[in-house]
Amino acid sequence: MRALLAGPRGLPHLSDVAEPEPGPGEVLVEVQCAGLSQENNSGAILGAQGTGRIIADPDSAFPEGTLVAWAAVPGACAQRVCVPRHRIVAGPQGIAPEVAATMLLPAMMAHVLLHSLHPIEAGSTVLINPADDPVGLLSAQWAHALGARVIAVSPSGEVTPHLEGTTVVKRAHVAPRRAAETEGIDLALHGAGKPGLEHAISSLRRRGMLCLYGNPEQPVKRLSPTDLAAQGSLSLACPVLEDYLEEPDGFRTRSQAVTQAIAEEILTIPLNEVVSPEEAVERWDLLSAEMKTGLVAVRF
Repeated sequence: MRALLAGPRGLPHLSDVAEPEPGPGEVLVEVQCAGLSQENNSGAILGAQGTGRIIADPDSAFPEGTLVAWAAVPGACAQRVCVPRHRIVAGPQGIAPEVAATMLLPAMMAHVLLHSLHPIEAGSTVLINPADDPVGLLSAQWAHALGARVIAVSPSGEVTPHLEGTTVVKRAHVAPRRAAETEGIDLALHGAGKPGLEHAISSLRRRGMLCLYGNPEQPVKRLSPTDLAAQGSLSLACPVLEDYLEEPDGFRTRSQAVTQAIAEEILTIPLNEVVSPEEAVERWDLLSAEMKTGLVAVRF
């Protein structure tokens, strides 16, 4: 079967690989679309989420042809993939395959940020920096739907369709002034290594929470617990999605919440492009840049 593999320096190539065989607790899925992602481990198949139909289940728990989506399973960018049952959600009816293939990882992270760390409700104020990547965009949409006031830091300064209903600022240092219009920020979602961390901290109200998420591209500024205490008994969280998916029913609860939010048009997935495996190889440099601000799906 064909698969997209990471090569030296992360550059992908299309190759023929052996078809996988499902082990205990796994099903074999014929992939319709997979979410494209970068992979530094040379020889590994790209992607960790996708959608398709079950073609083999050793335990006969799922009928052949069942439509499913999955996430947090390496090796999605291939014609067929083995997926653990506990990482599967029923195929969402009415949701396009390219959306179903890319929705779970960023939207489940947004669910963790807004529902598990510091639950957001009507009247809360949330600061999101940056608000122009998939997690930031989805967090802004979801927080707004929950009734929160959202201050979104976006370099363009534009209120895009994904950020409707939010207060968009172009630079992080403007956030404290916006926060002063309320009693302060309840929850500051800050991409690890992104500039403006000190402004996020100064925006927080007493007993507010700072959340650092994602893989940092730049060194993360050191934070002293005593400094956070002096700012008003602030809390700090550094969530990793996998730790929340391993909770009892963690994946099922979050994946179903995401599917429902998309079906109800609460969330709009920031899908930049849908490409073939060949296009993914030919246009890798451009697609890598696009993946910083949106999602890319590969159609098999």
